Amino acid sequence: MTSLHDSVLLYNRSIELSVGGQREAALVAINQAIANAPLHGFFYSHRALLHEEGGQLAEAVADYTRAIELLPDSIWPKVQSAEALERDERLRAYWRRGFVRSELGDDAGAMQDWVSAADRGYPEAVAYITKHHAKEAAVSRLADLECERDGCRVYASPAEALVLLNELARSPSEGVTARLDILLYTVLIDLAAHRALLAKLRTLLDAYIHSIGDRSAHDTLHLLIYNCAALEAVLGDRKRALALLAEAKQLGMDLRRAPNDSEFASLYHDPEFTTLTAS
Repeated sequence: MTSLHDSVLLYNRSIELSVGGQREAALVAINQAIANAPLHGFFYSHRALLHEEGGQLAEAVADYTRAIELLPDSIWPKVQSAEALERDERLRAYWRRGFVRSELGDDAGAMQDWVSAADRGYPEAVAYITKHHAKEAAVSRLADLECERDGCRVYASPAEALVLLNELARSPSEGVTARLDILLYTVLIDLAAHRALLAKLRTLLDAYIHSIGDRSAHDTLHLLIYNCAALEAVLGDRKRALALLAEAKQLGMDLRRAPNDSEFASLYHDPEFTTLTAS
């Protein structure tokens, strides 16, 4: 009977052959490893990369998918352990599968994979989607969010929000302001996300608000600032949250709803918050 140890040796041999440019021989070795140990996620991830390099894109997607199914879920940053190494490999499988899907013309699937990796803090995915995501996809995604807002059935993750914001916030307009309000609203619905991403989102939103010249032309600016205040409250910045609430109130926002919004829970017993939202 072949042991897992023997399969790992085949896996390592496949890597050596691949590095040496012998892709076909590498495939033979990894195929044998998978036949002997079909529930080892690392093996599928490696074979997916070999398929990708050989232009066998459908096979690559299938193997990356199997690797994601077998490897444990993870959150970056990694801890130095064997289990953490497996979790990080799962994130890399999401990351690479996104590129293969993109080559196959499945842009929506590619974005979904990159966001899945970025939401878990995978650095390459966060950097890539923030820099390269197409504006057309951002517009389409925000249109979906706008249509579904009342039913709260479609959410934007903080990682996705960074992408959309970078694409749409370069030229302030009332249309963009309204869409960013919807975007931030959907992010705040589900706050089980990385605080680092939320903090970066805060910085970009702050820059956008301060880039607006004629505020009278932005009828929904008070809503965007209100949701920015909610984000600050979630991040624990009391002073900034109260300042933004005051700014929203000056722009005509009725703050009586704030004591009922869970994002402001940290301020419920704050005297200044109570006074600000009383009328």
